[in-house]
Amino acid sequence: MKPNIYSETIWKLLHTCRHHRYSMNAQLQNTGVFESQHRLLMTISDHPDFTQKELAESMRISPATLAVTLKKLEKGGYVDRQMDDRDNRCNRLVLTEQGEKVVEVSHRVFAELDRMIFRDFTEEEILRLGNDLDRICRNLDEADQMNLIEQSERSTEQ
Repeated sequence: MKPNIYSETIWKLLHTCRHHRYSMNAQLQNTGVFESQHRLLMTISDHPDFTQKELAESMRISPATLAVTLKKLEKGGYVDRQMDDRDNRCNRLVLTEQGEKVVEVSHRVFAELDRMIFRDFTEEEILRLGNDLDRICRNLDEADQMNLIEQSERSTEQ
């Protein structure tokens, strides 16, 4: 395979991701929250028992970044902190009614955009794409564990 085909395919993948993000932001701009805040609300909704540390890990962001975003969401009336009944040292994050409305709207927008994206795909094609993307993620996970610069230098020496 020609090396150029790799970069062209990666460019298409990245372009698709950016286009998806742009479309989502355009559809969700009237919810009153920004992309990172929106993502956090969705994660809290999906994982109501997560601690702040678990939220940061699942979203692959630093605890400090999470704290700043949470503070803005609290100030905006989307999230409340409540003391954990089982452990007084922990606070649980709870969506307010306003936060739940944003999540509800978001789910509807996601479902409609998903239908639009895959409208002329067969179920087989969608499953195949999902499997291919899983393979790419596994390869990226493996690459994260390697020192690619050293590997590249070794291959050029041979």
